[in-house]
Formats: sequence, structure tokens, C-alpha cells
Amino acid sequence: MNRIAIFAAALLLATRGSQEAFGLGGEHPRQMLESQGASCVHGYFINESDVFYHTGNADEFNKFAAELVKRHGHKVQIVVHSGAGRAKSPWDKTDRERPADWSVTTGPAARVFGERLDPRRVRIDLWLHGRVKKEEVKFPPDAEVISMDRPGFANATGAPAK
Repeated sequence: MNRIAIFAAALLLATRGSQEAFGLGGEHPRQMLESQGASCVHGYFINESDVFYHTGNADEFNKFAAELVKRHGHKVQIVVHSGAGRAKSPWDKTDRERPADWSVTTGPAARVFGERLDPRRVRIDLWLHGRVKKEEVKFPPDAEVISMDRPGFANATGAPAK
């Protein structure tokens, strides 16, 4: 009985000062990145969510997004950002100095405006900064397009962004 009480007290003390949540996570191996296509430069997972970062131009993004929408239909959400994207993992202490033009998030980590999406939904984050130009992007009609920092950005159907 004393051992159980000592263990419980030690566990309580060890977790009392911790403010971080813990989960299973890590970097995806090179084989997994290669399976995502030649444009994939980095990827990681946390629990059942995956994030993959890609580099490429607008034509490559258009093909990639069209294929993803073809596979997942209306469950693809494209979030548009201005500025440069960076391939990184949440636990990185320093910048990897690896640019990213878009990323793909699947699973419960796919959130927009802090709201959790349907776990089967796929989220693409697209950064318009250099290689991918807004006027060259062709958003698939079945994708939901949202601008995080450009009010009035229109989606593929011409409807205003949410």
C-alpha cells in the first residue's frame, strides 16, 4: 500500500508543474514523404493527424489540389494565406529554413479559425508569396476556399470567401 501511495504522490508532483499536453508524435520518414509525391519536403504526425509540406509552382499546386478534391470531394478545404510558408514541426526550436508553398493536414488537427473540422476532412494551406501567384491558381470547384488574411478573396465559383 505504501508503494502505491508513494507512486501516486510522485506522479502527482511530476505532472503538477507541467502545462503541456502530451501525445504520440514524430517526423515522417523519407519513404512516407516520397509516397506523398516529389513536391513533399517535410511531414510529421501527432496522434492520428498528419501534416505534409510541399513546394512547387501554381501549375503543380493546381494539379495536386485537383487530384485531392477528386479523391475526397467536398471534404477538401483550402485556406489561403499571404506571405511565405515554412515547413516545420510544432516542436522545432529553430527554423528549418525550408520554404513551403502548401501543406496538407488530415485528421482531427485540421482546424480553421480554431474550430475542429470533420476528421475525414482534408485541409490544404496555400501560401501566396513567390512561386504560387494568386492569378495562376485554379481552385477546384468542389473545394471550400477560405482566406485567412484577405477579406473578400473569392473562391473558384466567384463567391466571396467566408
